[in-house]
Amino acid sequence: MGKCFKSGDFLDPGQVELKQHHTQPPSRYSEGSLVKKMEDLGIGRPSTYASTIKTLQDRKYLTVKSRILNPEFRGRMVSAFLSHHFSEVTDYGFTADMETELDNVSAGITEWKRLLKNYWERFSSYCEQAGKVDIRQVEKNLEGTFEDFLFASLPDGSRTCPSCQTGTLSFKVSRYGEGYFIGCDQHPKCKYIAKTMYGEDEEGVTQGSNMLSEPKLLGLKPGSNDKILLKNGPYGVYVQLGEDRKGHSPKRASVSKIKGVDSITLDEALELLRYPITLGNHPEDGQPIELKLGKFGFTVKHRRTYASVPKSMDPKDVSLEDALNLLSSKDTRQSGRPKRKQGLKEAE
Repeated sequence: MGKCFKSGDFLDPGQVELKQHHTQPPSRYSEGSLVKKMEDLGIGRPSTYASTIKTLQDRKYLTVKSRILNPEFRGRMVSAFLSHHFSEVTDYGFTADMETELDNVSAGITEWKRLLKNYWERFSSYCEQAGKVDIRQVEKNLEGTFEDFLFASLPDGSRTCPSCQTGTLSFKVSRYGEGYFIGCDQHPKCKYIAKTMYGEDEEGVTQGSNMLSEPKLLGLKPGSNDKILLKNGPYGVYVQLGEDRKGHSPKRASVSKIKGVDSITLDEALELLRYPITLGNHPEDGQPIELKLGKFGFTVKHRRTYASVPKSMDPKDVSLEDALNLLSSKDTRQSGRPKRKQGLKEAE
């Protein structure tokens, strides 16, 4: 029988051993462990596993680093949206049950038209309901889901807009879904942007997030003394020639391709603002051929036809002859809508 202690009794410990333990989060999936998990859940088939992972990468829902699958913020958002509005479809059991039903169709046990009808009736109702959801409500739901992650880097944890002092910093999705940013909810009255996001790295730190809250003056353009500004927008950081004025659209250029945006120099900004430049006229129709700089690199353009400039080719060395060769290759694309032929208009 153990000894009973009373309040005030002296304790003489024979030995004290200090231990510290930190709970580790579950390891991220590798391609092999993800396939094993899908097999355990009865999801998919061997012929679909590789294409499933490739689709996730192509849509930038995840990246593969050292054979480890790292979810991107875009993938987290899509997952949260689907789980909220398509809960039945995203349930593990639904996919596994559907596999069984398809096997039954192959075996002649289940009638395929009835199976599709039952599925479509439910799925179409989800699509209809989701289609009625306002984008602001989607942003609000995502903000609530990822609040700790989105606002963790804000100074002092305050969400009060430091520019207007009246608005609240909130999560926004850019117009075409290309990026996501933290900005003032009083837009367009207040155009303050605290952080832009385009993906996240292995440690969960957002890539492309630049705490450039105010425009940075890089210098003056020689000859005109126009200001060269480094600014932050919903689509990332860019340089701008001149200040914003009503009725005037200043020239801008994306700096997404430059590493170390915070240390960009005036000369680098002036080089970016050179574009687009005209290389010459096309020998067949006399229309100009331009060398342009976009978010995804340099391109040459003739009317509606675009061709990417290879990364191995220095844009400064691109000649009219080089542009013609690129535009005549198979790797071209068209922009905009083609003009309707006069004959079609008269026929109508």
